[in-house]
Amino acid sequence: MSEINTSSLIKVSINSFHPFLFSILILPYGVSLAYVSVTLGYLLSNASVSVEKIAALVAVSILPSVLKFLWTPLVDTVFSFKNGIA
Repeated sequence: MSEINTSSLIKVSINSFHPFLFSILILPYGVSLAYVSVTLGYLLSNASVSVEKIAALVAVSILPSVLKFLWTPLVDTVFSFKNGIA
């Protein structure tokens, strides 16, 4: 029985992703952020909600994207195929 070279399989699977795929995967973040910041901000301001409360809502909605932006380089450097962790 022949052995399968797993390192070549990993290289093929990593290099086969098209950059357009990542834009599709990131699209829900932009849509949800735009909805909360623009649409809900407008509706809440028409409902006489204070600007401070609207700003707090927008800040909380941006928080996951900021944390992802800060967390991604750490994950990319620590958990990689080179280290055998991922």
